[in-house]
Amino acid sequence: MKESDSLNIRRNTMVIISLILIAGLLGYTVYQNVILPRNASPEIGKAAPDFELNGLDNTVYTLDSRDNKLLIINFWATWCRPCRNEMPELIQLYEEYNDELEIFAINATTLDTVYNVESFVEEFELPFPVLLDELEEEKEGFLGMLQSVLGDENGNESIALSTYDINAFPTTFVIDYEGVIRQIYIGEISSEMMKNQLEPKIVELINEKK
Repeated sequence: MKESDSLNIRRNTMVIISLILIAGLLGYTVYQNVILPRNASPEIGKAAPDFELNGLDNTVYTLDSRDNKLLIINFWATWCRPCRNEMPELIQLYEEYNDELEIFAINATTLDTVYNVESFVEEFELPFPVLLDELEEEKEGFLGMLQSVLGDENGNESIALSTYDINAFPTTFVIDYEGVIRQIYIGEISSEMMKNQLEPKIVELINEKK
């Protein structure tokens, strides 16, 4: 083989590799900005993002399913020890104020299993709705093709976790009658926090309505 031919082969190989890298970068950009669009992180004083999730009871829940009550949204998982620790506190709060308060326990189902969720609900005898946060529906057409190539394990996100920008479990949102976020708790709500922070906040919001 002539030296010139060898140089041409190497040059063509570099061109092909460069084109592959460019295509990969373009694909990643589309994936991050189109397939997985990011919403602004929820903030205190801002409207709570809506969602549509299936409940363990086969009911479809949205933000409006709270029936004009105060709403606590608790993001949790069965393997999360702090989630287990705080659940009795949430149950007690719900039983005390359920005339004015709804609680949606949103399970990170993409990181959990329905079987474990059912066992958890039975163990704690949860009296409020348990919602299953599963993967978003597949995109159609070209975007669907990209999504199928990239695969769920590479970032296809669950609905509510991505909408509420959840990075830790448990995370709890307090939402008022108007659908506005009034408090956010990241991490376990201890008995002391329940007594000195969360319960007084619920009482305060109920009194505001009056």
